[in-house]
Amino acid sequence: MSALATASVVEALLRPLTTANLVEALLESVLYGVYGVLCITVLYLFRSRERRPAVWVSLGLVIQFFTITGHWICTLYATLFAFVHLGGGTAAAAFYENISLPWYLTNLGFYGVGFLVTDLLVIHRVHVIFSNSRTVIILPFIFLVVQVVSEVVFLCQFAKSHPDETFFVLYGLSNPWITTSVATSLMISVYSTGMISWKIRRITRVLNRLSERIDGDVPLMFILAIIAESAALQTAISIGILVTYHIGFVGQVVFTGISPVVIGISTMLIYARIGLGWAYGSDADGVASNPTT
Repeated sequence: MSALATASVVEALLRPLTTANLVEALLESVLYGVYGVLCITVLYLFRSRERRPAVWVSLGLVIQFFTITGHWICTLYATLFAFVHLGGGTAAAAFYENISLPWYLTNLGFYGVGFLVTDLLVIHRVHVIFSNSRTVIILPFIFLVVQVVSEVVFLCQFAKSHPDETFFVLYGLSNPWITTSVATSLMISVYSTGMISWKIRRITRVLNRLSERIDGDVPLMFILAIIAESAALQTAISIGILVTYHIGFVGQVVFTGISPVVIGISTMLIYARIGLGWAYGSDADGVASNPTT
């Protein structure tokens, strides 16, 4: 293959990478606005009620906010540098392909920490809903340990990258670790979604029997409760990352880039419901209606 033909192939491969990063930056900025509104709402709701969330929950939400904000700032910096300073085109494509730049590792670090904190909050939610039972969180905690190991190994490999290593090299070498990390996070989400939905269904049936009637709005409220109080959004984004990562890098760039803010929105929806007093509580028998935190 001639040098001209090789250059044309490389340029054709880089162009989708540039477009994907631009689309990801736009989507992340819009979603970050939604996340910011939810953060302000949750902060107001928690300040206006007598019962405050647990210290560890508050700390987790603060760390999540800083990781999501840091990830968005890195994305914004890269976008402005590529399309304003470099003027887009081939220069921007080469910029996005160079994985040895500091912003790449920083962005991936924010991504990893954000997922870990969110998974911890999800596990804590299951722990509370099941009356602080430790047995119910053993399995997701094992998944979390595997996830931590996978992300640490991946970041260590990434930190050793050289300037001549491109995005495509990273895409091939990181496959096992990225797949393991996302898969374990997905398992935590699926497990938590299933356990929480089972608990809500059980409470709903008991409440219906106690009231001796069947409320026509229960199915709708049941679905909304699962979506808002479980890790359904996180489950969807994890599946999206896994699928796009294995079928093509362009979609993976978009899904990976917006995943921190999407899981942040999922978390804020949970605690917004708590702040509004909509969340289901539970006693030893699993029948109570007080909000839990």
